[in-house]
This record gives sequence, structure tokens and C-alpha cells, in this order.
Amino acid sequence: MQLPTRREHKWAGLSEPIGRYVLVRAVSDDGFSGWGEAPALKDWGGEFGRYFGESPLIAEAVVNNYLSPAVTGVEVGNIVEAHARMDEAVKGYPYAKAAVETAADGIMVSSLYGQGELDCRGFRDLCVEAGLDSILLYVGGNLVVGKTPWNVVEKRFLDMGFDRAFPPGARTREVVDALDRDFAARARGGRTADS
Repeated sequence: MQLPTRREHKWAGLSEPIGRYVLVRAVSDDGFSGWGEAPALKDWGGEFGRYFGESPLIAEAVVNNYLSPAVTGVEVGNIVEAHARMDEAVKGYPYAKAAVETAADGIMVSSLYGQGELDCRGFRDLCVEAGLDSILLYVGGNLVVGKTPWNVVEKRFLDMGFDRAFPPGARTREVVDALDRDFAARARGGRTADS
């Protein structure tokens, strides 16, 4: 999957733009599902070249041909067994393995530089287009430039389709507690604990 960007993002040494991802949907025998992602870049090997580059095509092939069969039957949440089986099936490929491991039920976006409003506009629509209609979306941090009252900023992001918005300085515990409440609400058929 490739999300449309306003401009091409590259840094020195990359032969292709940033923004191509492999999304992995994991489904348990009980019908629980989650999504994971592999932000693979074939030209980037991480700090000290420790991780070798994986292209989206390579990550997709590794997930489909090796990792998915390896983790079939592993109990949901048993990361140790999942990793042991994935490592037995194929060595390396950390991005593909991370996509299988995370199988996220939510996305959290954090902005440090005040341009969150620009970066997040249309994000819910992109999720829907990618088949992630009901994924939980959180946003937080320095979301706008200037001194805008928080209630105005929060409403703006909720109107953009985010389920929750957190102000600058929000504590991690507050976000985790909200996640716990919202996931519990979803297990009961709701969208969030507040809806």
C-alpha cells in the first residue's frame, strides 16, 4: 500500500520515496483481528547497517510464504512463541516480522512540530480506503502552530475522524488508560468508551 503524499520524501542514499508500506491483517480462530505494518525501505539498513533493507515486495513475500504459515495456531498475544516460530521459519527480515507481531488494532499519531493538522488531514479517509474502516485512531502532541484553545484543537481532530486527541504534555498513562477503555468498549460492540 502506498499513501498519497503532498510531496515526495527522500533522504540521501534512498533510491525510492518514503511511504510504501505492507499491511498485514491477522485473524484469530475466535474472529479477533488486528493490523500490523512493515515500513520497509530497501536502501536503509538502520543504525550501523544492522538491519538489512527490505522492500515492500520482499516483506510481502516473506509474510505470505514463511511467516504466516509459521504463526498459524499460535495463541493471540504469545509473542515469545510467535517470534520463535518466525525465527525458525526464516532468519532476519525484521520489518516483515514486526508487521506480523504488531497486528495493531489502533494507530497513534504524534506530532512534535505543530503541523499535525496538515499531516493528518484526510487520514481517516486513507484508512477507510486501505480497508481499515474501524481502526481506532488517536492523535496527540503539538498539533497546531500558535495559541489555539485546546477544546478547539480537539474538536478539529475529532471532526477529521480521530477517535481521541491528546494535548501537548499528555501523560502516557492517560493514553494507555483510554486505550484500555476503548478496547473494552469495542469488545462490547461500541466504538469508544465515550460513545
